Amino acid sequence: KFENAVGHFSYLCYQSKDAQSEEYKDSNHKRRMRYDCKGKVIVRIDMILSIIIVDIYHEFLHPRPNLCIEMLNELREEINTHSHLTVVDLKNHLRHQGFDISKYSSKRIYFWKSIADRNLFQRYDDHVESARKLLNEYDSHGFHLCLDIKDSETTAISFTTPLLNEIKNYGINKTARGRYELY
Repeated sequence: KFENAVGHFSYLCYQSKDAQSEEYKDSNHKRRMRYDCKGKVIVRIDMILSIIIVDIYHEFLHPRPNLCIEMLNELREEINTHSHLTVVDLKNHLRHQGFDISKYSSKRIYFWKSIADRNLFQRYDDHVESARKLLNEYDSHGFHLCLDIKDSETTAISFTTPLLNEIKNYGINKTARGRYELY
């Protein structure tokens, strides 16, 4: 059935013993509890048949890891102020500002950065209503709501962005062979 599969992806459970690397560099971070759960997600995509199959295996459910997100308020405020930076640039900025970030992982910094980013754009708890409100606010900047369906069976929105014009005007170039390439 999937002889012509275009894509085949598999992911292991984050806490599976199978996902544990044999090397463990010395770190001040506590090691996570690992389980012999055989957790795996397999995704197979066949573009020809237009089929996607997702198989999820987990021999037993184990406790979720504790989410450790503690961080100094001053550090969180600095992350909020500079959330436009990438995580790597943000870490460098925090070090340059004199913060001791040795006890904070990149994932923890990313967590607080994503919270700051979400607070910048989120208008309501309902993500669809929030998107509608944000699109209305940005309508004058070239973001236009094209489709808005909300009934008992379907919720869908669609919109255009100014990036479509950028791609149309600058991103497509004719090659010497008469073909077009998208950059």
